[in-house]
Amino acid sequence: MTHHRLKGHTTNVFPVTSEKLSKNNPGIAKDGMVAKVFWAEEQRTNKPDILKMVYRVSEEQDAVKSHVPHLLWHHKFKDPMSKIREALGVSEPAKGIRALYILVFHKLQPITELKGTEFFDVWRQCI
Repeated sequence: MTHHRLKGHTTNVFPVTSEKLSKNNPGIAKDGMVAKVFWAEEQRTNKPDILKMVYRVSEEQDAVKSHVPHLLWHHKFKDPMSKIREALGVSEPAKGIRALYILVFHKLQPITELKGTEFFDVWRQCI
């Protein structure tokens, strides 16, 4: 599990195994996926909708196409963080309601596994 933290909010990334998603997405091994689990602000545009817009742009611009993560599945839990806070007897935050999301993506090859010119090309794109 990998933890990414920004201003007290955590995003966790877990390895995922799914025969169903693998069957629905030929070329992706059943253990070739990761799940991103995070709390998102309800008032903001959600990540699946943002990715839909990005996919539309990538269809028209080849330079973008290979840089877009492949979303395989997503789910937004119906009960927001406020329900959990209420059940635990914790007071509400001053602003913002958050909902729990799970996004499942095709697992990318780590840059550290690349060699030679392939590594250099990817590294150069990152800097």
